[in-house]
Amino acid sequence: MITPPLTGLPDRLLRELDDVVGAYTLVGSFARDYWIHDVCGMPRGADTKDVDISILVSSFTSYRARLKSLHGLRGTGLAFRVADVVVDIIPFGSDIAPGGILEPVPGVTLDVTGMAESVESGVTITAGERTLQVPTLASMIGLKLIAWDYRRDSTHKDARDLGPLLRATYHEPFEAEVWADESAGARWGYDDLSSWVPTAPVENCVRHGSPVHASGCSTYSPVPCCRNSRPRLHITTEAPRS
Repeated sequence: MITPPLTGLPDRLLRELDDVVGAYTLVGSFARDYWIHDVCGMPRGADTKDVDISILVSSFTSYRARLKSLHGLRGTGLAFRVADVVVDIIPFGSDIAPGGILEPVPGVTLDVTGMAESVESGVTITAGERTLQVPTLASMIGLKLIAWDYRRDSTHKDARDLGPLLRATYHEPFEAEVWADESAGARWGYDDLSSWVPTAPVENCVRHGSPVHASGCSTYSPVPCCRNSRPRLHITTEAPRS
């Protein structure tokens, strides 16, 4: 698949991130919009001005040393002002986030499970004259599921982002891949595959309490939503029966 260039980020910001931060991966809303808008041609997701990136570090000491020249903002301990843009710089690594849970300041936690894998399998894209890395569409969905599972009681924004990301999987250039795996189609029954395409906004079903078990996802099965009788996504770790 040919990857189009990323739009929406100023070159000045990308230049300063390259100079100060070094290697990083774009995550969050701009990575979401890259797949749903730049690649699939769908409308952009919910508007946000903040930029999210992730970096691999061994400790918070090395994290702070690496970013010491940036202007830090109060709050989570992860927000910085770079080229007049607020950038959340999310560290990850086995030593800094035991069990996948990161606590940058006392009482503030986030789940960075899957971040290392999404970086390892990421793709390199262009932005103007620069290059940067983004997680694949599949990784973005996985990261959003993990984030929603962890903080669904405090925010609906992960559920809001899941809808367009899931819809992007059956838009070009991915639509052909949905039907290309003949063994999977035969196993599940081609006539049943249409039930996997959401007819109602998935984010509505997710925010109404549908359970998602995000670790080790391997199969997807539609089951009725207990709140509004709409289809919802139920993810299990069980292998499909032969």
